Amino acid sequence: MSERTTPFECILRTTVTPRSAPNHRPSVASIHKLAKALLVSKMHCYERISNFEATLRRLISILVVVVTSLGLSPPIGLAQLRTSGMRKIVVQVSPEYPAIARKMHLAGTVRLLATVNGAGKVTKTEVLGGSPVLAQAAADAVIKSKWESGSGETKEIVEIKFQPDTD
Repeated sequence: MSERTTPFECILRTTVTPRSAPNHRPSVASIHKLAKALLVSKMHCYERISNFEATLRRLISILVVVVTSLGLSPPIGLAQLRTSGMRKIVVQVSPEYPAIARKMHLAGTVRLLATVNGAGKVTKTEVLGGSPVLAQAAADAVIKSKWESGSGETKEIVEIKFQPDTD
């Protein structure tokens, strides 16, 4: 089996420490040749890293486009949203089940008070009860949801029930 050597090692063996003269002092030309080989080798490494980064960025971009076009989202566990207010939800967004809650097999209900403007957009949420681990995910989902339009601002009470997956 042959041992693989780099161009740098080949130049080092032949110019700096020849086998025939162990006390040989390298010439200026051989040192320049070695420095040039090191620089070319280093530039080659940077070029390969740059090409890898560009390819990785392209793959990530393609993956983002595919996932968003298919409407895929990460597994969310089971979450049910229920409101008790004057307006109905037009666009309901399911909350993402937090990873730490999934690891802890945490289940529970989060109660929120959502302030909805006349256009049906949530402008503010306030946690009324529930696990702090689940509260942020619930609030994010409620803010992304859309209610039917109304004459003015209303306050809606929203309950989101979280149950871990049974994988």
